Amino acid sequence: MAKAKNAQNPAVMAGVTAVELEKIKSELIKREDYGDIDELAKNIAKTGQINPVLLRKLSDGSFQVIAGHRRVLAARKAGLKQVEAKVIECDELTALNFALSENVFRKDLTDFEIAQIIKRMIDQGLKASEVAAKLGKSPAWVSTKLKVL
Repeated sequence: MAKAKNAQNPAVMAGVTAVELEKIKSELIKREDYGDIDELAKNIAKTGQINPVLLRKLSDGSFQVIAGHRRVLAARKAGLKQVEAKVIECDELTALNFALSENVFRKDLTDFEIAQIIKRMIDQGLKASEVAAKLGKSPAWVSTKLKVL
């Protein structure tokens, strides 16, 4: 059963490819704090990029970062010309779901950032209960996060 579910997930199906940093034009989520980018840039310059970033290709041919914002910034700071990425084709709602799922469980986002993403998902037509189901969280959790706004 899990195998069939993964086969439908475009992020799982995407292969890793090199993407020119100059073609990455936007971020799905604007972060309040990116942490210590200098240290990450030094590490990437020394050891290379360990994990690929997740990108979405936009209609103009540029790319939008769904997950891996810090790695993209650090790669630029380290002077790299490209990053390893999984590039997926998806709408904004699917991209928001991936971004939130990627970050909420690692606790990388603030409550305010989580609330903003949830609101955008609701603005895209989902009900709060559907957002909760997509994230494996309770509707009360979603409601609590939205109260931050």
